[in-house]
Amino acid sequence: MLELTHDDGKMAARAYARRQDAGFGLGQQPAAEAGTRKIGADVRVKISDSVDLKAEAYTQENQVNNSKRDVAEALAQWTHLDVNASAGLRLANETGAAGAATSTRQLIGGVGYDLLDKRLTLRASTELDIAGQAIGPTYPNRLIVGADYRLTPQTTFFAQHELARSTALQADTTRVGLRTQVWAGGEVASSVGNQAGTDGQRLYGNLGLVQRWKINEQWSTDFGIDRTQTFSAAAAPNPPAQASGGGFSGTPSLVTGDFTAVYAGAAYKDEEWSGNIRMEWRTSDTDRKVNLLMGAQRVLEKGRTVAAGLNFTQVEGTLNSSLLNARLSYADRPLNGKWIWLDRLEYQEESRSDATGAFRARKLINSVNANWLPDRSTQIAFQHGAKLVFDTIDGAGYQSFTTLFG
Repeated sequence: MLELTHDDGKMAARAYARRQDAGFGLGQQPAAEAGTRKIGADVRVKISDSVDLKAEAYTQENQVNNSKRDVAEALAQWTHLDVNASAGLRLANETGAAGAATSTRQLIGGVGYDLLDKRLTLRASTELDIAGQAIGPTYPNRLIVGADYRLTPQTTFFAQHELARSTALQADTTRVGLRTQVWAGGEVASSVGNQAGTDGQRLYGNLGLVQRWKINEQWSTDFGIDRTQTFSAAAAPNPPAQASGGGFSGTPSLVTGDFTAVYAGAAYKDEEWSGNIRMEWRTSDTDRKVNLLMGAQRVLEKGRTVAAGLNFTQVEGTLNSSLLNARLSYADRPLNGKWIWLDRLEYQEESRSDATGAFRARKLINSVNANWLPDRSTQIAFQHGAKLVFDTIDGAGYQSFTTLFG
């Protein structure tokens, strides 16, 4: 990766070039960038207190399936009193893995207006093709219109309608509902939506509740529930195949499943101790998921800190999986010291199983990072990592040891 950045307060610019092999790394790199090469630049210029200009251009190539995307965008944003507006142009060329090419030339823009002493906000945005060619699924023609009306200081009514059109996609989505702060720390949101597209139609409702409660200066809690329920749904008699997005993204199915999600958490903090715990549960038509997150930290004397954490996730459905991550760390950051260092010991256990087979991995990882500041103008950093891995794939065992020096 090569990157050059500039920021003087009025203009921020960046130019970059990076390439990542498909098999590179140990899971620390973004999966979306695996096997790609990308070169681009972006810039933002502040013309005045009310006008900003933004531009971006890049070319990205997937070296696994030879798909490619070239994108250039420019956008101007204007804000004055109760009005905000934006307008720009997008140019995109995509070549899919099978060699099919699409070209997009779009006008992009939006406008928002506050009136009635900011109680009512009207908004609209669009992405409109101006080339008259076959439109790919990544950048369909879109029109979104919506309004937010503050009925009371605690309750807001919202309504939004979106139209999306491309050669392989036709979808309409409408959402109408209320957001209410029923009491201090509590918020309720409910809506009714209608989706219609080439692969079906769906009328659904959504209800969510969030409650936050600060018990005292040290303790706080939160609780939430979210529910989506389909009232009626009809599939198209001959739905088309889902379109691909040139090898980089795809268009998901319009009709999605119902779900119920519940979470609860608590946190504690004083001058020496801090900690939190959170439990999440989600069930849907296809699977059930449980998350448990725990953490604690103790501030010692003279800039020393010790911390521990635990994350656990389990999914039951067509694909059964679980993930356990436990870690213990120690940091020494003396106020006037020349050495700063951090050590973290981590244990991970992951398993997956479905109709095709089973996989289990156990990892023990230790990382040490140290910084030495011999004077005010010099800093030297050291790093050492070690990882021991035990894998079991369809009954066969594998073992590996990796070490890193920096």
